[in-house]
Amino acid sequence: MNDHVESQDDDEPVDESSGNMPFAKPAFQSEQISESHQFQYDELLLLRYGRKTAIVDVILVLMLMFAIEELIRFGVNWLISLPFHSTNMAVLPIEMFKSHADQVSSLITFPAMVVFYILICVFIWLIIRRRGQSYSSIGLDRRGLGLNCLIGIAGLLVCFAFSIFTWGFAIVFWRDSLAQIDENIVYRVTSVPTIQPLGLLGYAMIVGIVEETLFRGFLMTRLHRALGGWIWSVLISTGIFALLHMHNQVIPILVDTMFCSVVLSFLTIWRRSIVPAIVLHSLWNWFVYFNVLGYMQKE
Repeated sequence: MNDHVESQDDDEPVDESSGNMPFAKPAFQSEQISESHQFQYDELLLLRYGRKTAIVDVILVLMLMFAIEELIRFGVNWLISLPFHSTNMAVLPIEMFKSHADQVSSLITFPAMVVFYILICVFIWLIIRRRGQSYSSIGLDRRGLGLNCLIGIAGLLVCFAFSIFTWGFAIVFWRDSLAQIDENIVYRVTSVPTIQPLGLLGYAMIVGIVEETLFRGFLMTRLHRALGGWIWSVLISTGIFALLHMHNQVIPILVDTMFCSVVLSFLTIWRRSIVPAIVLHSLWNWFVYFNVLGYMQKE
């Protein structure tokens, strides 16, 4: 990924008709791109979008995202402790409290995640409507759909190969991390609905669409417009993505998560579309959920 540096210091959008397009490809490369693809390229780069406006939108979405997450966390903890408000916690058997907490978490976590995703999508939709942007500005475009889906599947194979290497390394050199995997699976059980595999695929697709729209389609592209380059925008969006996925995670899984985030970012930048990332993310989630479902049935 080439890191393009923007030459303008003000907040004025770039006038494409003037030829002063700091992110544009050289002429000999642009001529090789179809007209429709070139339009999508310009849309994703947000050339009519001011830097300061991009920074404001990123901050607004991040504040909303973390505020909703903390509110949900507070609500879940409050519901867990509600039956015991009049009880002396010092004399309460820890097994009783832990059992109750697990039951409440399994009932509340999934609906809370749905609410979180809906609110984030609505807020992003309001922002792009307010800014007069199209859905192509967040990488939602049907052009090249079949090829983009195939590229997403190829990316999934790359992520699987890296995951095998990561876990092989952990088994040989870091066996202590494997003892924590059961805790990670127990946490994931609370966020996975007990539905059939095809239903899980639908749920995995919803998660993939929302998270890719948020992290790659919105945050990464707006960070690129604000910072003037892809490298920092990929690193920052990957850091935020990993931060929101680090609850009860072991190090090998976090490494896999960060690597997959970089692959998802690369595919989005390369194809000027989040479709490959959605396909990869959805199938990866389905694979994880399917394994968690198998663990639940064994229990």
